[in-house]
Amino acid sequence: NQTLNLKNSGSVVANHAEVRVANVVTDINGDATPDMDAFLRINVLTYDGGDVTSQIPETNANGFKDLADWAATAAALDNLSLTDLATNHPLVMDVCLDGSAGNPIQGDSVVSTFTVDLNQDVSQ
Repeated sequence: NQTLNLKNSGSVVANHAEVRVANVVTDINGDATPDMDAFLRINVLTYDGGDVTSQIPETNANGFKDLADWAATAAALDNLSLTDLATNHPLVMDVCLDGSAGNPIQGDSVVSTFTVDLNQDVSQ
């Protein structure tokens, strides 16, 4: 598991945080269909100790939530409460390569960029 602590260290109370993912896939032989990020299964995704995996819609119908699903939905992980100041809120994630990944992804790689927006208004 890896933990990213979200914390509002400013002076204005926020309403919520939103976490987006962008994946850059390198397909060495150009033969992986789907790309490798569709095989990077999200085993654990919790925020403040509560499971938030259900916020990520399954977009590729492979039977599990993965990094490709998360990246396909811009506001997938949204409305994470962050109303207090100077308090860590752990976002815990564990990702693994699913056993259904075949030989075409050998040597491929994925770089995922996680962007967190702190929103002050509920409508954001």
